[in-house]
Amino acid sequence: SGEGQAVIQMFSPLPDGRYTVVFVVVQDPADLVPGTHAVDLAHVAAIMTFYDPATDSTSGGGLILPGELVLDSASTIPGAPIAGSITGEVIEL
Repeated sequence: SGEGQAVIQMFSPLPDGRYTVVFVVVQDPADLVPGTHAVDLAHVAAIMTFYDPATDSTSGGGLILPGELVLDSASTIPGAPIAGSITGEVIEL
């Protein structure tokens, strides 16, 4: 990000043509390493929304909190793969 955090953007298609979009912000890029990380807003924050390409708009979603980010591979090197999963409860905004 422009403020120095590591930002991960994930897109997943839905049957209705929309996409689930999750933004994960790792406050300290040095923490973007394989392993399990708590989604706690202080170190890792996550936001989910829905994107509709037909209308180029977003709707719904909220904060993922509490949660867990599991990174199988991770790097801040441009083009390096990042793989893993995120789980948690979505607090609607």
